[in-house]
Amino acid sequence: MKITGKFNRKPSRYRRDIKKRLVKVRKAIGDKISASLVEEVRSKIPDQGGWFDIYRDAIRFDEDDGRWVVLGETSIELTQVPAETSLIVFSGNSPTIAALIPFNPFPVDTIPPVNGGITGTATVLASSKAEVMVHRERHADMMSDVEDSLRSQGHSINWSERPIINGEVLADLRFLSKRLEHGLGGFPRVPHWNPAKASARRKAGSWVQNDPKVINKIRDALSA
Repeated sequence: MKITGKFNRKPSRYRRDIKKRLVKVRKAIGDKISASLVEEVRSKIPDQGGWFDIYRDAIRFDEDDGRWVVLGETSIELTQVPAETSLIVFSGNSPTIAALIPFNPFPVDTIPPVNGGITGTATVLASSKAEVMVHRERHADMMSDVEDSLRSQGHSINWSERPIINGEVLADLRFLSKRLEHGLGGFPRVPHWNPAKASARRKAGSWVQNDPKVINKIRDALSA
């Protein structure tokens, strides 16, 4: 009995076909569980404005190389930053940033309004009012040093203007997440990730089974 080469190639083609179908099934299930977990986490964050709203609105998942991950940072406008509970850390390689880095972190109202703006990245850390006050007082004692550092790099300052960041302003969600989860840095303890993950372990099956759109995607993937 002769077995042709054409027949021998079929199993590998079938295996590739099954693998593609299973990838689609996995994606449909992963997307549904991720979206449901996001809503579960959001529901546990207090509706109290400020950092709570920034954090809640920013929580989302992306697929990264077959894994579903939560974003650790999100871009925001400097005008959105809650001034009384935020500290700014500058980073980058520009002369302006080099002049400011030794004085990190900055309360919003002590950021020097450099003419032409500050070129670099500003990472915003959720902080307690007490922490912000400590650094506000620190900068009050050394603002002449900050100004001298900027002037040494050829920059001038106009305190009648608002500071401009010529770069990204990033809210560090990972930093805030730890503070809320464990009640650190003057923030109330708001467990949200651990309870949400526990809910996911209990409810993942029902999240998928009770969503007709997901079931249809799975059927389509398996029957295509």
